[in-house]
Amino acid sequence: AEDRMDSLRDLPMPVLVLVGEQDRPFRAVSAAMATAIPDARLVVVPDAGHSPQFENPQHWYSAVTEFLSA
Repeated sequence: AEDRMDSLRDLPMPVLVLVGEQDRPFRAVSAAMATAIPDARLVVVPDAGHSPQFENPQHWYSAVTEFLSA
């Protein structure tokens, strides 16, 4: 797939990047995305893998609602 990381720098809206702490293939990419996007927020969901919304729904929900409330 084409690398589009540079295009993320132009996103004008707030962005929440969520990744499960056990989702090793995506942790580094998620951190890079959060760094590339101005004012992005990275949340690493503990005790979760690739589906943190199911594996740790309370933490995931808290992160999403806090982000949306801000």
